[in-house]
Amino acid sequence: MQSYLLETNLRIEKAIERVLPFVAADSRVLEIGCGLGLITERMAQVAVRGGIWACDLSEKNVESAKQRLCGENVHFRTADVLREFDELRAWIAQPVDLVVMVDVLEHLPIGTHPAVFRNLRSVMGERATLVITYPSPQYQQYLR
Repeated sequence: MQSYLLETNLRIEKAIERVLPFVAADSRVLEIGCGLGLITERMAQVAVRGGIWACDLSEKNVESAKQRLCGENVHFRTADVLREFDELRAWIAQPVDLVVMVDVLEHLPIGTHPAVFRNLRSVMGERATLVITYPSPQYQQYLR
C-alpha cells in the first residue's frame, strides 16, 4: 500500500470519484478498510463541518494514516469489522450519513455478508448511503 503514496493508483482515484459526490460539508462518514487514509483524506477535505470515522484491520495502516492526517474531523481506529462492530458502533456514537467500503467486501467471507450489512445498517441514518467498490476482473482489465 505504501506505493499508493508515491504514485497515483487509477483504481483508487476512480473509487474516490465514486465516493465524493456523496460527501457534503456536514457529512458523518464511517469508512471501513481505510488503509493508509487516501480516501479518508479526500473525504475529510469536503466534510469540514462533519466527521470521518475510519477504521482498518491493520494497525500499521492506521498508524500510517494517523501520521499523515490530523484534524478535528478525522478519527482513526484499528478494528475488525467482523468481530468488533459493537465497539465501532459505540465509537461513532451517532448515526452516519455515509458508509464507505472501498475494496473491502471481497476480503470478507461471503457467509458473513448478511451480518455485516445488518451491522452497517444499524449505524446508518434513515437517508444514509452505502458505497461499496470491489475490484472485478473485468474492471481491472479495463484499467490496464
